[in-house]
Amino acid sequence: MNRLRFLILIVLAALAWGCTLSLARKQPPSAGNMPSTATAYRERAAAFEQQDQLQQALLAWRVAAQLDPQDEHIPGRINALETTISARAAEHWRKGLDLFQSGDHEAARRQFLIVLRYDPSHEKAFFYLKTLLNRTDQTVYIVKPGDSLIRIAKQAYADPTKGYTIAYFNNRNPENPLYVGETLLLPNLPQGYLLPRKDVDALVASAKKALARKQFQQVLPLVDKIEGLSPGNAQAKSLGDIARFQLGNNLMQKKKYFSAIEHFKQVSPGFKGRNLALARARKKISEQANIEKLDLAQALLQKGDYARVINICEEVLVQHPAHKKARTLCDASHYA
Repeated sequence: MNRLRFLILIVLAALAWGCTLSLARKQPPSAGNMPSTATAYRERAAAFEQQDQLQQALLAWRVAAQLDPQDEHIPGRINALETTISARAAEHWRKGLDLFQSGDHEAARRQFLIVLRYDPSHEKAFFYLKTLLNRTDQTVYIVKPGDSLIRIAKQAYADPTKGYTIAYFNNRNPENPLYVGETLLLPNLPQGYLLPRKDVDALVASAKKALARKQFQQVLPLVDKIEGLSPGNAQAKSLGDIARFQLGNNLMQKKKYFSAIEHFKQVSPGFKGRNLALARARKKISEQANIEKLDLAQALLQKGDYARVINICEEVLVQHPAHKKARTLCDASHYA
């Protein structure tokens, strides 16, 4: 295992410096030339440290440690270098975060790239570069004492209902409290999103009236429009859940069980009765399938195809051991 690890480190080091390494001809270093090889990697490590290429330097020190495990100084150099890398990455991370929060995204991007040069595994810097700094259509807001989503929305958009929009864009529950110092991204909304609150309220009122008249199919377009103007709007979510649930119930009464399931699935998971309705619809589908199977078995019995009758009935009895018709047909086939 140590020999394999040693070879891997040699290959990585050679690739990092653009060297050409022919494994077919290269033999593992012997004890005689090991010190001189380790010395070469010590020198390379020192050179990389002077050039501030600390990851390459760290790799060189690790190779040197494998080549000369008797050198008691190398582990200390590796530990010191790891500490330096961690400190440099943390320093540039703090600088980048300060610049990001101040709105200087270009300078923040440069700092986060430096972080990744020192520490390629730095997940937060990678997240900011990949997710937050890829977008220019938003403003950074730092939560202050006394802030709420409604208050921030009123300041930013002159519309407190846009608090749901802020929650939606920040992937957070609008019911959860904000914390002082928390970073929020305020989307720069198109003009269509900045309708006065009374317009959104009018749409909500229309949806409520349609729901009261049990015009469930008319509720959904209104709900979609509200959510388009105010993403995450709690009233729109509630109205949509009720309408879809009732539409699903109506389809159940018409024995359109598959369509009913599609409507129930669109209802929020926490909605009261949703899971029970889904289970009921699936049970009805299973019952309908068994009826069709046993009708086929009845016809096959009359034709004398007893083997197929037994197979069909046993399938039903596996799920419903007490099913009377399946048991009767199965027994009739056995004794025919």
